[in-house]
Amino acid sequence: MKYFLLGLLFLVAAPAYAATASVSGSASVCTMEYAPVCGYKIRSDNQCVGEECKVYQTYSNQCMLGADGAKFAHSGECTGNETDDDKSDDDEGKGDGEVYTPPQGCVAWYDGCNSCSMSGGGAVCTLRACFRMEPGYCTMWDEKPIPVEPDGGIGDTPTPPIATDGSVDGEVVANDTEVGFFTRIWLSVLSWF
Repeated sequence: MKYFLLGLLFLVAAPAYAATASVSGSASVCTMEYAPVCGYKIRSDNQCVGEECKVYQTYSNQCMLGADGAKFAHSGECTGNETDDDKSDDDEGKGDGEVYTPPQGCVAWYDGCNSCSMSGGGAVCTLRACFRMEPGYCTMWDEKPIPVEPDGGIGDTPTPPIATDGSVDGEVVANDTEVGFFTRIWLSVLSWF
């Protein structure tokens, strides 16, 4: 009988105790929409004297930024200058989360893990899990010419590779007309329908 009363007391007291327990953090439910924003948190490890140490991070959207407790810096991904953490010259930085920033005029690129493209002012990337980062590179250049600087150079932006037919006017032509293996398979499958 005393075990019955003890069990009954437990059943009555447990829900009342659970109702008064406080939640240590607030839970947020965010969508998986990719509308990147750059945000920052203030470093609290006393490494900066006399100024705030802002640690920048790119969040997939505004909701994720708020859920992490970060402050809004600007729309779009954080730039390479914002995310650099005083790396030494002997540290190559590849494989430790360094983000590839495409050069001016690049509209599609491989960032070392994901394929990305840009149109209409926004960037879209695949979201694959990466176990090993590779060097990033541009896969498609904008058709508009890259602006030339006053000194005649184009800065650190590489010239996109183009093929000309050798004529006087320099008409741009595509030399690669060979269809790849997977393209042939895809076209074959599409012909069935």
